[in-house]
Amino acid sequence: MINQLPNSFNKSAFILRALLILVNLPGIAVAETLSISEAIERALANNRDLIPAYTELEKVRGRIVQAGLKPNPEIELSTITDTAFNDEGERTITLGVSQLIPLARRLQKAQAVIRVDLALILAKIRNRERLLIGEVQGLYVEAVALREQIAYRDKLLKVVNEFIEISQRRLDAAEVSPIDLTTLRIERDRLELEKKLLVNDRQTRELQLKQLLGIQSDTPVELIGSLTEFASIYSAQVTGGHTALHRPDQRVFELAADRAKAEIILAEAEKWGDIKIGLEYENEKAVFESPIGVEKDEFLGFRVTIPLPVRNRNQGRIQEQRATRSQAQQQSSALDLRISNEVALAYGRAERFEAMMREFERDLLSLAGENLEAIKRAYSEGLVPISQVVQAQRQVLELEVAYLYILPNYILALIELQTATATSPSLKRDYLASTTELITNLKKDN
Repeated sequence: MINQLPNSFNKSAFILRALLILVNLPGIAVAETLSISEAIERALANNRDLIPAYTELEKVRGRIVQAGLKPNPEIELSTITDTAFNDEGERTITLGVSQLIPLARRLQKAQAVIRVDLALILAKIRNRERLLIGEVQGLYVEAVALREQIAYRDKLLKVVNEFIEISQRRLDAAEVSPIDLTTLRIERDRLELEKKLLVNDRQTRELQLKQLLGIQSDTPVELIGSLTEFASIYSAQVTGGHTALHRPDQRVFELAADRAKAEIILAEAEKWGDIKIGLEYENEKAVFESPIGVEKDEFLGFRVTIPLPVRNRNQGRIQEQRATRSQAQQQSSALDLRISNEVALAYGRAERFEAMMREFERDLLSLAGENLEAIKRAYSEGLVPISQVVQAQRQVLELEVAYLYILPNYILALIELQTATATSPSLKRDYLASTTELITNLKKDN
């Protein structure tokens, strides 16, 4: 049967199988490119620690529905007979219906407490997202900074290898000593060792980043962008104010105080228990001696039960919630001070690193680069020893390494400032909405 298949079919099947084999070969997988904004979106959508937190919102919404449900009515049925005694056929049947009626709008007040819980959970989620955004940005910038440092080492290695070739030719011509060649080889080995360490650090940062993004560790990912681009983006984003207008963790303490207030109102309403009203029907059959004989009768009654708040008036619970509210207000004041210090620290670091960066760009780097080029020309013409070239090369390297330390630290300081002020464009600010608006928006989202 196989020989009877058309040749075109066999050829297509062969090509398809070959493509599948190539796709599954190790090292053939195509890397996914991610910008820093795409990485943030991926983390917010796929982070394994955040996903269960969103489920809490659904749980609380269910509690809101449950808290607003009125108690179910009750049906009572009872019968009394004299079967076990005289067995004259006497009996009484009672049928009753009763209903608990909450007082003082207790159900609405119970719902109000849970609505605050909903807003609390959302504020906590947004605070975790605020920190997650900052962590993703930091790891992303660090990974890109290490990539640029590795690229710079590659550039230096290329230059050193070129000088090794030149020195080897000059050694063959007896124009330089073997010490010059050995010096260059030692410099090359040092740069290669530094590169290996940087590659290891970069792989570590990328693995940590993948963990936050919910990406498998063996999935290749390519980070795009450069440090100069990040410096421009984040310096523009933090311009125009360096104070935290309203962070999610500030909102958490405000809502904690609001919840305690709602609990006090609910406890006041619950001083009075539910009123119980009932309607009762009774059918009675009695047996008398003649001439009365059997007599039947029917009754209809109405019953009301009112609990009296004589001893238990929820005074202990009210006292507890008043203390909880005071505690939340004190914690909010302490947090305000901590946030102010965080913002001042991040802003101060950003200013210092920016000043150092401008100094490097304006004077040191250009001067050292010009000096190195001049010494390279002099060495090619045999005017200076190789030791001066290596020294100038190392001087430039140290300056470049210092600059590649200052620039990412300037960006990280800007990210810290953005995190401390909760001003990231990726952070949703719906935690500032009222609980009524929050519930309405959540319903629309679903």
